[in-house]
Amino acid sequence: MENLFPKHKEERSKIHELDKREKIYLTSENSPELKAAMDKISMELLERNKNLYKRLANAC
Repeated sequence: MENLFPKHKEERSKIHELDKREKIYLTSENSPELKAAMDKISMELLERNKNLYKRLANAC
């Protein structure tokens, strides 16, 4: 029965090997490009919501 699925066994083997590798997580601390992109998005969101923040400040 095992000979019927050699490719499946090979794929499972590859996945198992990938799981053994050290995982590296991309964060704004270790990637200047990601930090710049996140800062740009944050700035754009703050600008878009400027009026909302003003209304909330006046409501309080």
